[in-house]
Amino acid sequence: MKGLGDEVLDVEEITTQAQKLLEKGKDELLKSIGNATPSNVVTSILQIDSFSKNQLSSAEKLKLPSPTEQIQDDKVGETIFSSFKRTIYKSLCDPESDIYKAWFTNGVNSLLSKKYITGAVVSTLAGLGVGIKMIAASITALILKFGIEVYCAHKKPKGVMEMR
Repeated sequence: MKGLGDEVLDVEEITTQAQKLLEKGKDELLKSIGNATPSNVVTSILQIDSFSKNQLSSAEKLKLPSPTEQIQDDKVGETIFSSFKRTIYKSLCDPESDIYKAWFTNGVNSLLSKKYITGAVVSTLAGLGVGIKMIAASITALILKFGIEVYCAHKKPKGVMEMR
């Protein structure tokens, strides 16, 4: 599959990368996502951050982190991972989906061998126009590291009424 990025998202290659990345910790995986993020996306994140802060009072602005903290690789990686959270959640956490059933009946090894999670991540990213292998591999590794049941429990998107 090909996203708007200039890399072809090959499920086999991304699965191999994700398996290598499983040795890294969560923070390192988020840094690798942030490091692979194009600079124009980081600039957009800063513009959104600046616009949002301009809506606040000066007392509230002082309590928030500085823009330089927002562009660190781990923070950018966390922001990028969070932005894909809802779409990936729908692909992985539906109790009727093949991925969810395979996880609970056969465990992680069956998912790695059949590349279900990688396929779900690649199709989600390609559908959103993101064609960057390292981001896809890092997100896949993060999901595998959490495990589907933990991912589904902790990454469930909040509804509008839950945010208040």
